[in-house]
Amino acid sequence: MKFDFDTINTLLKGECYNFNGSEFFTFLNIAKPSGDLLEQIDTSNELYFTVYETDYSKEGWYDTNFDRRQYIDTVLSHRKDISVITDNKQILERYKASRKIMYVPSLPHAINKLYTYTLNKVKPKVAALTGSVGKTTGTVLLENILNSNQSILRLYSKRITPLNLRSMVVNFLEEKHNFIALEMSMNRKNHIQKLVEILPPDYAAILNITTAHIGSQDIHNQNDIWESKKSIFKEVRQPILNIDYPIMEKHKKEFPNALSFGINKEKNPDLLGKVENNKLQIWHKKKLLLECSPYILTELSVYQILASTSIALQAKLSIENIRQGINSFTPKEHRILSYNNNNHKVIFDGDITLSARLKELANNFYSPTTLIISNLYTHNGNDTPSNIEIQKQELADAFNKFGRVLVSDNIRDILLDKKLQKFQTFSPKDLEKMIKEQSHTYFIHHSVFFRNNIPEQKNGAYHELSFILNQFEKNSLFNRKLINKER
Repeated sequence: MKFDFDTINTLLKGECYNFNGSEFFTFLNIAKPSGDLLEQIDTSNELYFTVYETDYSKEGWYDTNFDRRQYIDTVLSHRKDISVITDNKQILERYKASRKIMYVPSLPHAINKLYTYTLNKVKPKVAALTGSVGKTTGTVLLENILNSNQSILRLYSKRITPLNLRSMVVNFLEEKHNFIALEMSMNRKNHIQKLVEILPPDYAAILNITTAHIGSQDIHNQNDIWESKKSIFKEVRQPILNIDYPIMEKHKKEFPNALSFGINKEKNPDLLGKVENNKLQIWHKKKLLLECSPYILTELSVYQILASTSIALQAKLSIENIRQGINSFTPKEHRILSYNNNNHKVIFDGDITLSARLKELANNFYSPTTLIISNLYTHNGNDTPSNIEIQKQELADAFNKFGRVLVSDNIRDILLDKKLQKFQTFSPKDLEKMIKEQSHTYFIHHSVFFRNNIPEQKNGAYHELSFILNQFEKNSLFNRKLINKER
């Protein structure tokens, strides 16, 4: 949303200097946006907030402290056109004679006033997903489905915090939007509760609960994760739960009105997913609801589809709109990319590894399969002995679900453990031989390489990745230029 000076001044009642009253701000720079939102900002008329966090460990939203007050002189020396809002008296005294500047007693209070004003003016419905793995892609899928007959704002950040959540709403929520879609993640047990207090969802689903957060600060087991994630249902009329996961099946009785989903027919979920002949059937109350052709068929992708479909049904979308949203979907953040050619399916996975993610990829509906790993990142910063053992066990479980596992020499030593026996290093001969096989599915994993173009560097892990891609390109399984263009 765009703000004029009078609106901001009326809301905040700040101490103002050098404004003429006709200013119209295109960007309230509270926090830098991510993803698609970053491309939407217009900094031609910017109001810069001198926000700061000086004790990041207290609340656990950030990995380090930050303090824009320390850099304000540099910012203003490079940008003659921006205005400033601050709660720092020293900055006010330094610039009140020369720059457009507003002083308020508390920046957090001012930001919250702007946030509340924006939210109350638009009054959108809010749909939220949480889980251990697959939140981002699931939320993009939900956006794609709802977009068929709604105007959706998807809020995205690698880590959503109270500050950037308010910033995204203030800057990007417009009166045309009747829906907000977002993921809610956690690094502390109270994080989802805090986000829900700021932006209560009308619709919410928990995709899964794995070991991914265990070892992070005050999160010690899956029950801690459940207690945190169930906070997302605080204002929700009908919670949505994946009862294939025992902890959610166990606690479903806490939410008698819950809508359940899953792929295990024996658990009798309200929404059941079945894969038949490379198509997904969605059954509701034992009646066929729809059949669709997703971009990829793993258990995780099916769960994402079932969760998004559950929300779409609650929002009263038509079955045809839901089907079209599923069939037309491809991920936006390029964490996973699927390509078909010559009876082969090649699936690139380019996100931070974590055993939980590879475990989810291993649970797929393809056969035969080969996992090729050119680079591996196995820990999430919580390298306690117990967490490392969990990672190793889950990697072993994932490896055992692939027909073959090929790894590059540079990560061989990481995997030398009695739990991780099912792998071999690959050679040109291995790759050339298997590419000639018919009707095969290849999963190629390289941690975070899709954050940039496919690398061409000839060293280390990037050398291994380039070598793999060259083999597939050489045998016409895909065109590297096309892959880059699709990103």
